[in-house]
Amino acid sequence: LEQSIAGYTSVLVSASSQALTVYDGVSDESRNAVLMFNGLLGAPCNVIAPSSEKVYIVRNRSNATVTIKTSTGNGIAIANAASEVIFCDGTDFYSATQFNYVDGDLTVTGNSVFFNE
Repeated sequence: LEQSIAGYTSVLVSASSQALTVYDGVSDESRNAVLMFNGLLGAPCNVIAPSSEKVYIVRNRSNATVTIKTSTGNGIAIANAASEVIFCDGTDFYSATQFNYVDGDLTVTGNSVFFNE
């Protein structure tokens, strides 16, 4: 439980497609809350995560764009040197830091965001 709430792991990405480790009942990459992608990629890479509901904080230091996705769903591309808070609904990944607000005005002041309806 602690690993999924506050766990950190470094994931060495070295291929065009790579799955996060998933083990039953023991420590694994996909269970961690924070993922650091490292490597010396020369081209973009897909990282395949399990098809389960989960929130991740991701930092990409692989020298290329990394897209985290499930095996069948849509993913989120994370540029080299970027960080992103993302979540999976069991099929697709979404950015928790990018959003569209349709009904009303959005005001940003300092570090505060206000929605006016």
